[in-house]
Amino acid sequence: MHENEMDVIDACCLDVDLSQLGSCGDLTIIGDNGVNLSGGQKARVGLARTLYADADIYLIDDPLSAVDRTVVKHIYERCIGPNGLLRNKTRLLVTHQTKFLFEADQIILLSHGQVDKEGRLDGNFTRQNEPDKKQ
Repeated sequence: MHENEMDVIDACCLDVDLSQLGSCGDLTIIGDNGVNLSGGQKARVGLARTLYADADIYLIDDPLSAVDRTVVKHIYERCIGPNGLLRNKTRLLVTHQTKFLFEADQIILLSHGQVDKEGRLDGNFTRQNEPDKKQ
């Protein structure tokens, strides 16, 4: 396997899963006629496929929702976070994991399909169409 592939497999916590698939490993058929995956495994495989693309911009839709807390931390640190594999890429992360918001350059909070707030969590997180308050 190529070094980049091993980095992605480790970052997405797929090493144990691949070892359990037997000799076919990442060539194992998945789906109707093959092995069934859990929701967390599907999310991690999807994230790994995304990372293999080596794009400049990534839209990552809630990749941490179906995995346990330990795996969430590992995936965030090794893939998405400021020191992860995507550190030099533009990342638009849709998530319910609010603990990572402090590391974001820009946060956009949506409510009922509309932008409700945007900014950083450094005191400049303001509601849209709301005049700045004097302090």
